[in-house]
Amino acid sequence: MLKNRLIKFSILISLVLLNFSMAPKVYVLGATLNETSQVHPSLNYEIARLEESAVMKPADGITKDQPFAVGTAGSEYFRIPVFTVMQDGTYVCAADARWDHTRDGGGSDIIFSISKDEGKTWTYSFPFYFGDSANSKIPFSEVATFIDPELITKGNTIWLFTNAYPAGVMSEQKFPAVGTGYINVGGIMRLALTDNYENADKNPKESDISVYPYYVGDFDNGYAPILKRLGGATAYWVDEVYHIYKKTPDGFVKLEQKQVNSDVIIGQNCFFRDSMFHVYNTTYLFMARSDDKGKTWTYKVLNPQVKSDGDAQLVTSPGNGLVLRDGTLVASVWERPDEFENPNGWIASNNDRSGFIYSKDDGVTWERMEGIGVYSNENHIVELNDISLRMFYRYDAEGGKISYIDTRSDGAGYTWRENCQSELEADVACNLSVLSYSKTVGGRQVILISCPATVKIGNIRYKVTSVAANAFRNNRRLKKVTLGDEIQKIGKEAFKGCRKLGTVNIKSKKLKKIGKNALKGIKPNAKINVFSNKLNAYKALFSGKGLGNKVQWNRK
Repeated sequence: MLKNRLIKFSILISLVLLNFSMAPKVYVLGATLNETSQVHPSLNYEIARLEESAVMKPADGITKDQPFAVGTAGSEYFRIPVFTVMQDGTYVCAADARWDHTRDGGGSDIIFSISKDEGKTWTYSFPFYFGDSANSKIPFSEVATFIDPELITKGNTIWLFTNAYPAGVMSEQKFPAVGTGYINVGGIMRLALTDNYENADKNPKESDISVYPYYVGDFDNGYAPILKRLGGATAYWVDEVYHIYKKTPDGFVKLEQKQVNSDVIIGQNCFFRDSMFHVYNTTYLFMARSDDKGKTWTYKVLNPQVKSDGDAQLVTSPGNGLVLRDGTLVASVWERPDEFENPNGWIASNNDRSGFIYSKDDGVTWERMEGIGVYSNENHIVELNDISLRMFYRYDAEGGKISYIDTRSDGAGYTWRENCQSELEADVACNLSVLSYSKTVGGRQVILISCPATVKIGNIRYKVTSVAANAFRNNRRLKKVTLGDEIQKIGKEAFKGCRKLGTVNIKSKKLKKIGKNALKGIKPNAKINVFSNKLNAYKALFSGKGLGNKVQWNRK
């Protein structure tokens, strides 16, 4: 663990004076105002700053030979990487910085890195950073998350997409609510805000001003005012990633609060639990654009353009987007339209649908291609030589054949064709990667597909020989695992915390090494299926690796 390598910040205090009809009281911003509520009873704040706050966002830095070495910016783990090369040969990468854990959600942020010398030297930064959590001691149910980057490059321009989840909203914590989080104000869709955190689960309605009495106005030079729906301004503003400021004669002053369950002082943000303004608890699809290779960014939330009132989730398919021959930008997304009466916790759904969004004006406006008609989620798209698009998608977390579907524009929009199953056998447990090869083979277009599993192409089977450490750690949806016949090693904590994992099929006779706690926390009565002649040897090999006494060993 790199707890001691996390960035250290000074603990600096901002005092808040709330004006009541009674004598004024002083509160530390973000602290509980009474025993039952986190609600700020007044917006008439005066900020007494004792000294300048420490900057929570990690400073830009440089790494050698790889973009996200262990310990970069204080993060031990990086997941969901995306890599592309710009037209001038510049390497571009982005990934989740998951700090000292590997789970989905729980305060991850987006790190971006760029190399101009073919990967020898990398310069990293954090274009998407919340900072209300940088370690697993903070309860995941109480922090905000940036997750799952997607990249598009065109000329010198970079578009970086990601998903923003408000505090506590994420797959394993609290299911996103249905809706966009936006309301119509004077014919323009505006981000709705509430000053009562208890209202954050209620869908904003144009007819009900009391629940979300505020909205975000127009941005100018990176800042937008927080306005009252009944008319009039407040003293508060937000930047393009919704940190909250008070406008004073001396300029914008960032509001502060305590980090969740910590004395660390951080800036307030509309996605945080204890901030004075809050967004609706759904997903927000962010897009950042840079015309100077990541030195500066402008930001936009795409919800008003592409998310519908019936969507619980509309989120990125992490990886590379696409620039079509006619210049159209295409970003893969997937949707989940379900609404649940009790959204706390991850809910497996057969209604996930793969789709994409596209822009014909370099990202100014976006349109959405609705999801296909079968269960599917994360996906990648390539453009075929006949100018059709082919989308490959995840459809079965327990194995199957890679599937795809084609679509083509008629000038006004796109229309899906029939679903197809390829002959590529794969365990599509993670998002796959798809590229159109730059050369033809035998006069035919070649599409390269990769995914973390054994893949058979024609008569050639590509081998997977090990399962990496932490590979599936804390995966709450994993129910069944098949270890192929070439597996020789399972890394430490590879399946730790997979509490629904009830079946492990071991086809390999070559398994020689099992890492510490590799299967700790799987179902207590899980079934381990092995070849008869390996039963005793594998029982001994798995001993002390986390399996309980109730595990059932079966001969195949």
